Amino acid sequence: MKKTVLITGAAGNLGSKLAPALADEFDLRLTDIRAADNIVALDLITYDDSWGDLFRGVDTIIHFGGEPSPYASWERVHAANVVGTSNVLLAAKRFGVPRVALASSNHVMGGYRYIPETVSSKLAPTPLNPYGVTKLIGEELGRAFVAETGGDFLACRIGNIPRGDNPPGKHLGVGTWWQEMWLSNRDFVEAFRRTILAEPFGFRIANFVSNNPGMRWDLTEGEEAIGYVPQDGSAAIADEESGPEEKKTIEGRYSAEEWLELFVRQTEGATKFGGPRGVRFK
Repeated sequence: MKKTVLITGAAGNLGSKLAPALADEFDLRLTDIRAADNIVALDLITYDDSWGDLFRGVDTIIHFGGEPSPYASWERVHAANVVGTSNVLLAAKRFGVPRVALASSNHVMGGYRYIPETVSSKLAPTPLNPYGVTKLIGEELGRAFVAETGGDFLACRIGNIPRGDNPPGKHLGVGTWWQEMWLSNRDFVEAFRRTILAEPFGFRIANFVSNNPGMRWDLTEGEEAIGYVPQDGSAAIADEESGPEEKKTIEGRYSAEEWLELFVRQTEGATKFGGPRGVRFK
């Protein structure tokens, strides 16, 4: 019997990659802020018991819905990422959904951009912007969900996964940091597939990045929790521009604010989402 999976934010970058890839294997229920083909309109900021029609009988919620920009204001990210996630977890509790996977973010650990440590959940979180703070709050709401229900919650700290075909390379951002957290489309899909099929795991945190040579993102937690072993990987290209910038950053010669300003200035065509053209960070 097919498992039933509810995907919020199904029309966004992540949802539009995942839903078609899982459609044959699972019974999917898709929601987004606006209705589209096979997607039900659902405003996650305003809870309603009528959500039961969508949530009852679901085995796993994959929660992509929210504000995707790390440059958004506190007001925007609080409503979409804190209130919205709270409401999704409330519905999961009320309607008996046993497992939730949150699209958390590498931004929860953004401060380690400047600290040469292996990045794992055993380290203290270091968000550098309101977006990262709200993703951390979402993780802690998930911890409470598991304590209250005995269910499963996976905080998926997703790396750098642009729209479309998503090849690796220097276009991913200034320096090598963004390249090192590249997540291929194939590894992304397999990570969430394994999240759905895994044995009970309680509350866990996992880095969802590809196996990129030279990176500092720890992959053991994802393997232990759900059996995630990425198949793709690409070494960062440290050229005459990115190499020196990376060295300056690690040496602490940029503050966090200066680095973000540099990132926006040196990437072409910043979009209304605050990132380089074609790149959405989750």
